[in-house]
Amino acid sequence: MALKSTKDFTLKGVQQVMANLNKALEGTKQASFKGLIKCAILVQRSMDKESPKVPVDLRNLQHSWFAVTVKNTIQGAGAFKGEDSIQLAVDHSDTLQEAKTITETKSNPVMIFGFTANYAAFVHELGDDASFQRPGAGAKFFESALNRNYAKMLSTLQQEAILK
Repeated sequence: MALKSTKDFTLKGVQQVMANLNKALEGTKQASFKGLIKCAILVQRSMDKESPKVPVDLRNLQHSWFAVTVKNTIQGAGAFKGEDSIQLAVDHSDTLQEAKTITETKSNPVMIFGFTANYAAFVHELGDDASFQRPGAGAKFFESALNRNYAKMLSTLQQEAILK
């Protein structure tokens, strides 16, 4: 599938899931880096193993996955492939650096995670008329993984939380 730049695309629903999670944790304890990292790994594995899965062509979208805290960076394995590989690598590096800079300015543990591929939002929002090469792959893979794992993430964050 040929993909194009998606500057005008936004993820629908993901912000609401994250807002609900943040609200549920409000005022009780402070999230820990360990809890945040466990949640990112949970979401990443869910997108890889449960439908809808992350769509795959050259695996560039999967390789663009990242999670950044001021203490740790988790990222997809392997090098980008294809004619856009150099730009994908530059965008990936730039996004990781920007996320690291943002997390350094926060007083509480913060994590930024998602995909750096410039077409990630487009693929996420494609809908039913898209054809994916990977069995079980589909639109809303990120939002679905967040929703599917909401209770587990909340529990993990509460178990790993540190007192304020």
